[in-house]
Amino acid sequence: MTHNARGRFAVKLTPQSGDEYLDGTTRARRTIDKEFHGDLVGSRKGQMLSAVTAVEGSAG
Repeated sequence: MTHNARGRFAVKLTPQSGDEYLDGTTRARRTIDKEFHGDLVGSRKGQMLSAVTAVEGSAG
């Protein structure tokens, strides 16, 4: 038997302080707040980390 749930979710990203290092790398952090609405109701929190160098198109 297959079960399906339908609904929507909203995501809020909040920038936190970023740091630039001597090697030119910039590191950034964002908090993530996600709320689910519909057949499933709930919330989720997380964190996203990133790094960018001076090389165009580089990021992780």
